[in-house]
Amino acid sequence: MREALFELDGQRVIGGVADVVAKERDVGEAWIRAQQLLLRVLHDEPGPARDIVLLNTGVALYAANVAPSMDAGVALACQALTDGRALAKMQQF
Repeated sequence: MREALFELDGQRVIGGVADVVAKERDVGEAWIRAQQLLLRVLHDEPGPARDIVLLNTGVALYAANVAPSMDAGVALACQALTDGRALAKMQQF
C-alpha cells in the first residue's frame, strides 16, 4: 500500500485507515449524488439524465415488443415520467 498523508477530523494521518475512510466518504458522496439525480429524473426534471433515461427505456420497450417502434417506446417512457407512474413504481421498492 502506498503511504499517503490525509486529514481526518482535523488530524493528519499517514496511509492505512485514513485511505479507507477517504474512499468510503467519496463513495458515500457519489451515492448521494446518484440518488439526487435519480429523483430529478423521476420528477420529470428536464436535462441530459432524463433524456438518456427516456432513450434507454424507449429502446428497451421496443426490444421487449411493448412498443412498435423506438419512437413509440420513448413516448411511452415519457408518459410514465410525466404522469408519475415511474416515480410511483420506484416508491414501491
